Amino acid sequence: MAFDGKKEVGRSGKRRRPLRSKSAPQSVRSQSKTPMPDSRRANAPRRRDATAQPTAPARSRFGFLGRRRSEPLASRATRSEVRPQVHSQVHSQVHSQARQPSAAPARSQARSPGQQPSPLRVLARPAPTAPSPYIPLRSLRPSRRTLRRQPRKPRPIVLALRYIMRLLIVGIGLGVLAGTVLSSIDPSLRYTGEAAQEQSSKTDAKAGSKTGSDSMAPKVSGLNLTREMSGLRSQLELRISANTGLTVGVFIVDLDTGSYLDINSHRQFSSASTIKLPILVALFEEIDAGNIKLDDQLTMKPELIAAEAGEMQLQPPGTQFSVLTTATEMIRISDNTATNLLIDRLGGSAKLNQRFQSWGLQQTQVRNLLPDVEGTNTISPNDLVTLMGRINQGEIVSLGSRDRLLGILRTTQTNELLPQGLGPGAAIAHKTGNIGKAVGDVGLIDMPSGKRYIIMAMVERSAGDLRAEDLIRSISAETYRFLEATGSTSEQMPPTLPRSNIAEQEPKTAPSIMTTDP
Repeated sequence: MAFDGKKEVGRSGKRRRPLRSKSAPQSVRSQSKTPMPDSRRANAPRRRDATAQPTAPARSRFGFLGRRRSEPLASRATRSEVRPQVHSQVHSQVHSQARQPSAAPARSQARSPGQQPSPLRVLARPAPTAPSPYIPLRSLRPSRRTLRRQPRKPRPIVLALRYIMRLLIVGIGLGVLAGTVLSSIDPSLRYTGEAAQEQSSKTDAKAGSKTGSDSMAPKVSGLNLTREMSGLRSQLELRISANTGLTVGVFIVDLDTGSYLDINSHRQFSSASTIKLPILVALFEEIDAGNIKLDDQLTMKPELIAAEAGEMQLQPPGTQFSVLTTATEMIRISDNTATNLLIDRLGGSAKLNQRFQSWGLQQTQVRNLLPDVEGTNTISPNDLVTLMGRINQGEIVSLGSRDRLLGILRTTQTNELLPQGLGPGAAIAHKTGNIGKAVGDVGLIDMPSGKRYIIMAMVERSAGDLRAEDLIRSISAETYRFLEATGSTSEQMPPTLPRSNIAEQEPKTAPSIMTTDP
């Protein structure tokens, strides 16, 4: 900027106005200015009217960046709640300097033609102090929402309980994790409910073999046992004690009331031909699974031919029989050759024993092919009565297979044992067994009144002792009379059965090589 005569000229060549404080109001500046000499009044810049009300800067074209042009500056104070304190301090200092005559610039002094113009004296503004922010009193009051959201300090007992609960949760989690790791490392550490049940059944079996009778009801599937038939027990014990030298096992279950009788039922006996009942059930389980069909053909091999009971042994090796014919002959006339054919078709004795164990039969095992004159194959009355109860409920085989299986059992032609103790009109589906050292019979009986019960009586004896058969017949008769006297509210009628198993008629015998039933 340069001075040209008495005018202040900028770089652009335009005249510039003298500097003045913008912070002071216009009215104050007009009152505080000193009289201007005449020599300068002609060249003085054109000033605004002091009475005119200044206006705010024009609003920008976006509307929200400025105020309206017609809005007075005085309205700015009304818009803001409080002016910053620094503005008042600056205004007061500027006004005090403006009132002093020495504060005005000495521009009226004349300058000689070659003299350089003195630099412009500018009033130095005082250093602004730090503005104090305006905090409304209203904001200092905490609102209800703020007071409501302030967290409360928990009590010491609450903190202690919370700490204990966290320790328990962490301890349980660590225990489960450790058990999972140990069980994955050593599977023998796993203890399932099935293992506990199996161990309990083994313990009950040992206790029953020592005492000769069970005081607790066995927990078996398919049988809802409630109470023991104490009256019948006393009667049967008298008959058993009268036959010295005979070892007896009896298990009876009333399917309608759940009453039972257990005399040495967990003891292991030589099975004789009663082993054919679980073999028949295993066959129909495979039929339900679709692995075997009733019309499949079985070829008779020389090593499977048995020289004892049955008629299939008379056929030459290589003869084929259907599965249904083989199963029927195994039960109807207790054909040993038919039994060996089914054992071979079912995978052998080892697989059969595994299947029996999966059913829960603890004493039932096939160790040799038939005829088993030495009595190495074993059963127990509890095993076979339990199996018959599960068949009746349709738990192991389907209902269709159950009906066909019971129909085959009703064709048994050896009726000298349990059927002899039944009254007129009763029907039985059963399987007998008879070798030199053991004899027995297991069956499902339907009474004319509708009552149903399962019974098995097994007797070990010396060879040829005929008292064993008489004892089984007497046990059957006493049981039938006892259950008939107790009565039944069931109106269920026995199903249509073959007339050969109706007790009021004489049994029909078929030609056979052996009259016994090994």
